[in-house]
Amino acid sequence: MNILLAFDKFKGALTAGEACRIAADAVQSECPEISISEAPLTDGGEGFCPILTEARNGALEEYAVADPLGRPLRAPIGWVDAEELPLEARARIGCVEGQRVAIIEMASASGLPILSMEERDPWKTTSRGTGELIQKAVEEGADLILLGVGGSATNDCGVGVLEALGVRFLDAEGQALVDLRPDRFDLVESVEYEAAEPLPPIVIASDVQSPLLGESGATRVFGPQKGLNDVEKMEAVFERMAVLIASASPFDESSASPDASKPGMGAAGGISFGLSALAEVRVEPGFALVSDWMELAEKLAAADWVVTGEGRLDQGSLSGKGPVALLRDAVKQGAKVAAFAGAIEEGVPESLAGELGECTCIALSRPEWSLEESLSRTEERLAEEVSGWAAERKSRGW
Repeated sequence: MNILLAFDKFKGALTAGEACRIAADAVQSECPEISISEAPLTDGGEGFCPILTEARNGALEEYAVADPLGRPLRAPIGWVDAEELPLEARARIGCVEGQRVAIIEMASASGLPILSMEERDPWKTTSRGTGELIQKAVEEGADLILLGVGGSATNDCGVGVLEALGVRFLDAEGQALVDLRPDRFDLVESVEYEAAEPLPPIVIASDVQSPLLGESGATRVFGPQKGLNDVEKMEAVFERMAVLIASASPFDESSASPDASKPGMGAAGGISFGLSALAEVRVEPGFALVSDWMELAEKLAAADWVVTGEGRLDQGSLSGKGPVALLRDAVKQGAKVAAFAGAIEEGVPESLAGELGECTCIALSRPEWSLEESLSRTEERLAEEVSGWAAERKSRGW
């Protein structure tokens, strides 16, 4: 009997790796004879850097950078040798043996959880810390940069990143504007790339396919989630800044110049668009990339049961990302499936059962608990529920 444990994070409570380890201990305590494999999940957000680095025998190094409000913090870069990667992962990101891959997680430097609720205001936040991590990777000799962009606090069109990489934003007098945030974008009259050094190829892991502008763009779809007020004003500011960035880009018309209409350019407040003005940028679906990196297809093929979960299963989870995508792949491979979540929206278990057949869905929190109590008891409840599930399945002969 082989069980694959592949959990995503329980936001505010457990990392994906912690959830997998807790579940593994719980299953092992009830069924020591069971063979267990673990595959923590991430689609480019929180946990992306350590999960991918540790999975491929890499090394994590921390660097001093700026948080979304310019305050100092330390954030990691993961370093992995290309020969450690499965062939599918190498092909997806475009690296070859002998190259050194730098893994950067935007959430660690420019993430929303870094800020308190009162501090969340995309008019005043910057992606500069992520740019500083990219610059560190370049200085340390990265041949390719893999950037996960989920969970960002910013909506700055990548301006902060570009600043950190040497791009200058000039006012009407030709003076450089320093530490630029969207609330001062109207002062920018031109963009200058001369001081920016060449960058290696950048692969962005993101399941967001939004363009930069428009009804499905960065500002209108994701801005309010980050605390944005006056969406239409920000959209107008974004449009003007996009023109300035693209028109001055060192890429000529025949090369990969920034295109605001391309899918994925609106991810993480437009960071994909900003970087595409300075580097060769490719956006890859986060879950598919991680699946190749973790060799999930092979692990699924060997599994009799696949157990997954995250902080919340809701109608949005059914769109196909993370744990639900894994459940679908597992059923196609003939495995039985179970899911544990901090909270489960009404109707979701029925939807999954209707699509997948039998699918055990277990909620960890209870309706009468506050959010604070639910989060504080996540570890305890996950261990308890997984242990109970394993004992029940064992009594039924699996």
